Amino acid sequence: MSCPIQDVVEEDAADLQFPKEFENAETLLISEVDMLLEHRKAQNESAEEEQEFSEVFMKTLTYTNMFKKFKNKETIAAVRNLLQSKKLHKFEVASLANLCPETPDEAKALIPSLEGRFEDEELRILLDDIQTKRIKAGRWRRHELAACARISCTSHGSNKPIIKHSSCFGSCGETTGATEADDKLRDRNRARNKTMRRDEEGQSKKSRVTMYTVPYNTS
Repeated sequence: MSCPIQDVVEEDAADLQFPKEFENAETLLISEVDMLLEHRKAQNESAEEEQEFSEVFMKTLTYTNMFKKFKNKETIAAVRNLLQSKKLHKFEVASLANLCPETPDEAKALIPSLEGRFEDEELRILLDDIQTKRIKAGRWRRHELAACARISCTSHGSNKPIIKHSSCFGSCGETTGATEADDKLRDRNRARNKTMRRDEEGQSKKSRVTMYTVPYNTS
């Protein structure tokens, strides 16, 4: 009695051929996975009995934080809607959003299934739209960061810039590490504080010298 021969589908992303178990599966962007993990982490931290996450969970969270391209749900939704409005396979949607290629040649090299299905100009317009959404989101985030910095200064009753990234990202809806703009702002704050400390130390030293200097009496 012969066994029935099962059709074996050879996986080839270049031809958009995937195993049957992936036919009804939905693809997630790395940015979406990061938001889900951060939400789960926040839930755990606010629970009465905080549980320790597995090593796999923490490593995955570190990976998504490092490689996500979009940092807020509005930008993620806008990019996903843009890509889904095109004649793209769901694998291509996720790949374009996760890799964010800058040119048509780069996109086709990274995602070979695009070759022959899209003209370079059509791809260029699509890629430029994605990059524009990333830039706009970055600019908005810097404005939000500055607003949070002012709120932090006011709440501490100080004129000195006080930046608390954890509270700032919480109020901005951000859950990632500092960006280049944040680093520059922090460096300026450090330089300013260093200058203030140096001036204070100089003033203190001058006071000590004045205090311990006894006028020399020549008479």
